[in-house]
Amino acid sequence: MGYAFLLLLFLSVFIWQRSPHIQVVSRVIDGSMVELQDGEIVRYIGVDEEGMHPDIVAVHRQLVEGRRGELEFDVRERDKEGRLWAYLSVNGLMVNEWLVANGYARASFFPPNLRYAERIRHMEEEARKLRIGIWERDT
Repeated sequence: MGYAFLLLLFLSVFIWQRSPHIQVVSRVIDGSMVELQDGEIVRYIGVDEEGMHPDIVAVHRQLVEGRRGELEFDVRERDKEGRLWAYLSVNGLMVNEWLVANGYARASFFPPNLRYAERIRHMEEEARKLRIGIWERDT
């Protein structure tokens, strides 16, 4: 019985650590970063910090500021500056993907965090084909 309890305890801790973390976004820093209510800074996986649409900050604020979101981590949970490195979903919408799919940002990935790379790059290609957002004047 003692071993079963320890196994159950280990599994529950392992599952808890792997589950998405729910946080409130206190403010938008820019098009690829937010600050959480607990003070942590989150850098979006898959969203390039350069070449963003001029309206990205305003749109980003409307999407996430003051809302509860789920953070999903990939292989590496922090970037080289120590910020959390994650995918953020608000009301079931993955913000990282939405910003790229709607032409507000370019896709950019760095190994080992590649879980949604193919999916987000596909969305970028579709935005480019439809000439929306930053791709509007792309030739």
